[in-house]
Amino acid sequence: MKDQDITLKDIIETIIESRQALFTFFAIAIVMAFLFYFITPRSYTAEATIMPTSNQSGGLTGLLSSSSLGMLVNPELGNNILFVALRSRTLSENVLNKFTNTELIINKTAKDMTPKDREDAVEKLRNKILKVYPGKNGSIVIEATLRDSEKVAGLVNQYVDELASFLNSKAINMNFTIIDPAQPPLQQSAPKLQIIIALAFCLTIILSAVYLSAAIYAGK
Repeated sequence: MKDQDITLKDIIETIIESRQALFTFFAIAIVMAFLFYFITPRSYTAEATIMPTSNQSGGLTGLLSSSSLGMLVNPELGNNILFVALRSRTLSENVLNKFTNTELIINKTAKDMTPKDREDAVEKLRNKILKVYPGKNGSIVIEATLRDSEKVAGLVNQYVDELASFLNSKAINMNFTIIDPAQPPLQQSAPKLQIIIALAFCLTIILSAVYLSAAIYAGK
């Protein structure tokens, strides 16, 4: 067959002859997918939604943030203030100080953390665990992911509580309304069994294609 053109008949015959090997590839991929699914730690994502509002007070800050003039200068003034506050290092430090399950963040309890561990935990909170993004109709979504469904909801709600305290402590003339507080998620966010199985199918197709190509060109 090496010196001849490959026909559809050759391909079909090779597939039939190699069906046992193809089935083996499929079975191995599925088994590996389920093993990966069951050994991978579960993670859960919780989210809260808040809506920026303005305090009606005097002063230039109050004028710009609570009046229509402020909205003309910057339509997203309130959102920007809350985004900056939520992403601030100070707010994450305040949350970490009150979050009792630090082992879910850096695998160390609060009493065992060194100053360097504390710094790492704050950075992990800000850059990996916490996500803040715009929601519908000008709202803000605060999202976090941890390995415990109950604790992750508590973490998100702690951010909401600390945000209010942060704004007051900095005398920032901005407030917000909690539209949806975080609730313990009923389903895990990762790993996704559907995605893992889909990847297993893709792997099976790739291995099968390579095997069949080698078999055809080898004259099998």
